[in-house]
Amino acid sequence: SENSPFVAYTKSFHEWLNNPSCQCWVAAGSLIVGVCLTWDGPQVWQLLFTLALSSVAAAMACYEAEAQSLGVFSVGTLMCQAAVTVGLAVYWGFEGSQVLLGSCSGFAVAYGLGAWARDLDVHMPGIAMVLYLSGAACGVLIFTTWRRAMLACLAPVLGGLLVASGAGVLVARTGLRTPFLPKVTEDGEHSEPGPWAAPPLQNEQAYGSPKHSADSPTLSAMMQAAFVAPSTLSAAREVQVRADVSASAHALRGQSFVGTDSDPSVRYAAASMGAMCVAVGAVRAFERKRSRAVRKAGSYTPATPVVASPQETYQEMVDKAEYLRDQPWVKTLHAGVMGGAYVGMAGLLSLMVGGNITSNFINQKAIFAALFPINLLLVLQTGGQLFTGNSATMAVGVFEKKVTLKQLMRNWAIAYVGNIIGCLLIDAVARYTGMFSAGAADMAVHTVMKKCGSTFGQTVVKGIMCNWLVCMAVWLCTMAKDLTGKMVGVWFPISMFIAIGFEHSVANMFILPAGIFSGAPLSWADVLVKNLIPVTIGNAIAGAFVVGAGMSFSFGRLGKKED
Repeated sequence: SENSPFVAYTKSFHEWLNNPSCQCWVAAGSLIVGVCLTWDGPQVWQLLFTLALSSVAAAMACYEAEAQSLGVFSVGTLMCQAAVTVGLAVYWGFEGSQVLLGSCSGFAVAYGLGAWARDLDVHMPGIAMVLYLSGAACGVLIFTTWRRAMLACLAPVLGGLLVASGAGVLVARTGLRTPFLPKVTEDGEHSEPGPWAAPPLQNEQAYGSPKHSADSPTLSAMMQAAFVAPSTLSAAREVQVRADVSASAHALRGQSFVGTDSDPSVRYAAASMGAMCVAVGAVRAFERKRSRAVRKAGSYTPATPVVASPQETYQEMVDKAEYLRDQPWVKTLHAGVMGGAYVGMAGLLSLMVGGNITSNFINQKAIFAALFPINLLLVLQTGGQLFTGNSATMAVGVFEKKVTLKQLMRNWAIAYVGNIIGCLLIDAVARYTGMFSAGAADMAVHTVMKKCGSTFGQTVVKGIMCNWLVCMAVWLCTMAKDLTGKMVGVWFPISMFIAIGFEHSVANMFILPAGIFSGAPLSWADVLVKNLIPVTIGNAIAGAFVVGAGMSFSFGRLGKKED
């Protein structure tokens, strides 16, 4: 819309950028940013990103303040407040801002390239949403996990480009005399031609075309006239102008223009980038030499790896099994209740968003798969416990002879009861507040009917496959050492089992009562026999034998040869 704030801000920025007096400031900023990026892009990215968003906030505050005809002091105060507030928020929540930037950028790129998916969505509902979510996920990876590697590769190139272009504009705008740049006036016109300008037209003996008379229009004028809308020119005049342009282009054949290999401005840009690369290379070589000296002195500390090895991850699971073994039952129950509550909150979020955005079940499932994984991250980072995750962790302790079967069954039972209490608590809150209505209720009923429509054996197999992926999410989260890596490790396996349609017992502890409260024609006995019991059996099999025994065979006692 022409009246939207985004359009207004964009037009204001475009007008400011076209102001010749402001272009020197833009060039100077580009030069400084280019030097920083070329020096060490990964290290200065946080500072540059924070300053960029602070500048944007200050510019928006200035635009709004001037629209209200405020005084200079008020405008300056608002600009400072906006810049400081946004700067502190971005700096303290930098990783979160990168996740938001990556998801928005990836979604925008996917949407821009997704015309084919929108056409295909008519025949395959949900394919466009899958493309958009994949783009957002890739954007998050680029700006978080892969950020340092991407900056290390691209920052020197981008920095060199900014340095070359910024220095060139500054030299031209300030009127400094160089061997190959013309002097530029305030209005942007060349007061003196540089050697890069095309030589004057020669006679027909030199170029094989008629010599232009003094009153002939210049090439620049004819080119401008040639691109005027046809409605503003008579047909005869348009034909004449295009004929003159064609003749002039034929006459200029063989001459050098800006952008060719003989253009000195190209050599200037190449020389600037080359000099910058040489300078940065020399500084980096000095830094590496000093780092080697520090390492030889014995004071060098290697960087902490962002992920643990599989063997280290397995040992952490064994240690966790011992911790859960010794935990009092009250704490285990409390952790189970909290874990079930987090699962219920994520399920309620998915129902409210997916059910009220679209009525297409494929699109609803895609939204559910995108939103639901937040529950496992909350559980694992707050000390909550889920029966599904504990089924693998405690089994590992049994196979390593750190936990007895009695202790395993005790933990499973207490965590399972706690999960049921937590999920039912969120169900009760949602029902009391009237959230099980409209699209959310329809989605809950449809989901529950589908979950209770399979045979006992099919549901057991779905439970096995589901908890295999869930335990892999727990494994990857344990392996990662930073919050970004844990988010990525949790996200994809959980999204996989939801999108495929596998069954998770703790998630069903929330969704099955939600469907009954929303009006599903099922009894409590139906949901227990047709879904929750077979799913629980499948989840336990996957956690204890597929993951627990499998990991013990790969990294623990089961795979070791007996002496």
